[in-house]
Amino acid sequence: MTQTADLPQRQALHLRILRLAVVVSLLLTTISFVPLYPLLTEWTGSLRPQLCFGILLLAAVALVLRRFRLLTLLLMQLPIHSLCMAVLFYNPIRTEPSAQHDLSICSVNVHVSNRSAETLIPVLPQQLPDVIGVLELNPAMWSSLERQFGSSHPHRLHCFCASAHFGIGVVSRYPIIDHEPFPENPDEIPVVNAVLQTPRGKVRILLAHLLPPLSSRFLRIRNESLQTLVTRLTTARQTQPEIPAILVGDLNCTPWVSAYSQFLSQLALRDSLHRGNLNATCNLLRLPGCGLVIDHAFFSHELDCVSRRTLADFGSDHRPLLTEYRFLRPQSVSAE
Repeated sequence: MTQTADLPQRQALHLRILRLAVVVSLLLTTISFVPLYPLLTEWTGSLRPQLCFGILLLAAVALVLRRFRLLTLLLMQLPIHSLCMAVLFYNPIRTEPSAQHDLSICSVNVHVSNRSAETLIPVLPQQLPDVIGVLELNPAMWSSLERQFGSSHPHRLHCFCASAHFGIGVVSRYPIIDHEPFPENPDEIPVVNAVLQTPRGKVRILLAHLLPPLSSRFLRIRNESLQTLVTRLTTARQTQPEIPAILVGDLNCTPWVSAYSQFLSQLALRDSLHRGNLNATCNLLRLPGCGLVIDHAFFSHELDCVSRRTLADFGSDHRPLLTEYRFLRPQSVSAE
């Protein structure tokens, strides 16, 4: 008799928990689209894929408990999130992928605690990328990079920052013929803005690492930095429109938030995510399903991104992002 009486009580408890979870999911979905509290909107928007997964789990529970009204409230949220994410893949300028490429770039946040490039090398492809952009660079890691890539990538550029998390550097197979000076203020976060001379002609590479939106102040600075990148690139393209451009790096911004959409609409570059690789590049907790897509690559219309790959874990909280490009214009136009 006691066990029989306990069964309805347990069911009632499960139902109350499910109802609470449905209310929370509706609240989070609303917050992710309504910017009343920008920081909360940023966080919930960044976790949109995880939120969809959680909604699916709750929907399965509602189906088992035969609570079809709750199931409807859950399922009606999925098209809203899905549409938000699907819009990202609309690409009006699309060319056919090619197995061949003219330039490969790997951007990697090595984590400030790493001191040696030896852990990174095994996850790189056998044919090393032409350009490797390194974030969270420290002096020990830079010395290791020079030793490991001294012969294959003799052209190098780097800058350390007062905040150790924002050191930055580039090792390149091709000559760096021009670059924007790094800031004299060591507290200012540096950005690589360099022109390389490849066999197919010049190409501009921008490598950036922006602040994570951990507070309202950091969120504001991150958004201002996105606008600064747009300004820098626009100025460079107006000054030297014949040079194609590639922007890569850790922008600490997922594709599911409004700041990313606004940034992309102003950038006048194409997003390598159109190639369909949505693998998470950062997983602070190192738990399944907790990864974030915050490392990005964008390219101008003179190029086509023929490949985008997220490489294996090498001990950092970020995985390297490898993108490969093909020049769309004749060599005689791009080369001097």
